[in-house]
Amino acid sequence: MLIETNKIIVNDRIRKDFGDIEELANDIKENGLINPPVVTPEYELIAGERRLRALKHLGYGQIEVRIMAVKDAEHALNLEISENETRKDFSKAERIDYARKLERIESLKAKDRMSKGGQGKENFPTLQTRDVVAEKLNIGSGKQYDKEKFIVNNQSNLTPEDFTDWDEGKLSTNKAYLKIKQEKEQLQTQLQQERNKSPKVIDNTDYDTINNLKSQLSRKDKDVEILKRDKDLLERKVKLNEDDAKKFNDLKTQIEFLNKEKEDIARQIQSATELSGLAVKIDHFLKTELSPIRYSRTLERMDSEIAVNNLTEIIESVESWCSEIREFLPNKNIINAEVIE
Repeated sequence: MLIETNKIIVNDRIRKDFGDIEELANDIKENGLINPPVVTPEYELIAGERRLRALKHLGYGQIEVRIMAVKDAEHALNLEISENETRKDFSKAERIDYARKLERIESLKAKDRMSKGGQGKENFPTLQTRDVVAEKLNIGSGKQYDKEKFIVNNQSNLTPEDFTDWDEGKLSTNKAYLKIKQEKEQLQTQLQQERNKSPKVIDNTDYDTINNLKSQLSRKDKDVEILKRDKDLLERKVKLNEDDAKKFNDLKTQIEFLNKEKEDIARQIQSATELSGLAVKIDHFLKTELSPIRYSRTLERMDSEIAVNNLTEIIESVESWCSEIREFLPNKNIINAEVIE
């Protein structure tokens, strides 16, 4: 069946390494498309993503496809695995990607069995979902599957060389797993040591100032309430003599003045509270999220121009923020750092 290339839907696929697409495209151009890609009736790709990429590379607007109906998600997944493994073995990382999808399917099947009162339970009477997945993929055991997932999830804690060796089967899963565990434990210990070196000392001066301002605000509220009651009594008089009128106007002026003072105090409280909170947040962020220890491995690899540029942009952003905040200080030169060589 001939369909337009852009109508084929390619969902998340397990295969990440597509090999030499240029070579495949040249072969198709010379010898033709011998085995068309396989799609569902809704044009979702089942098999043949390398061939589809090669045909797009050649600029084909329409391609020949083979339509195949699938029973369910597991059937579609198995077709993709079967089609790819006949051409090239999956790496361990690709196999874990397949295992995750299969695990979700098996979890849904387990829930369905439970909702039906245990029907079908005899298929796996003692196995957990992870064990079922491990058995189907010949990983070994559910525990081994968990270790391989852990390695893929935490591959940044391995050197690129170690991860490649593990992915290609040159480094055992147990050794890679232990290396990551040790690396994470060391980083956690170093981070805790950094936190313990300079514990946060909270200056109670700010809190005393805020509490004092709150007390002043409370007293002003009481004064306003008293004046309002006096004002209401005068307003209820049918006629106001000159003295009462003067008192009335004085009371209005006092109330307006006190309300303005209340607003000023409220703004001071808000400003003091926000800046105190911001100081604590920034201090915590610098000691946890931006701690050099946490990024020690990345900082050791500064031979990458991209890494140097990224770090430079981060420093410039922080310096720009400090410069903009400094403009709001009464004395703009109060923060002045001088570099002495």
